[in-house]
Amino acid sequence: EVVYVQGARTIDRIRRRAGDAAFFGALRKYLAARRHGFGSTAELLAALDAVDPTDLTVRLRERFPRIL
Repeated sequence: EVVYVQGARTIDRIRRRAGDAAFFGALRKYLAARRHGFGSTAELLAALDAVDPTDLTVRLRERFPRIL
């Protein structure tokens, strides 16, 4: 349960920094590109990193070390 809460908080922080329009736009683009296929956590985080005004690489590696 703790993992899910921490992951949700991380994603919410990205949303707050990027803003709703950019965040949800990135999600729509990510989903549209994978509509009939599979996506990965790393691909989702890369899509969100593209709209976050800060460099998420270090922060995301700390939170998701086996993914990035």
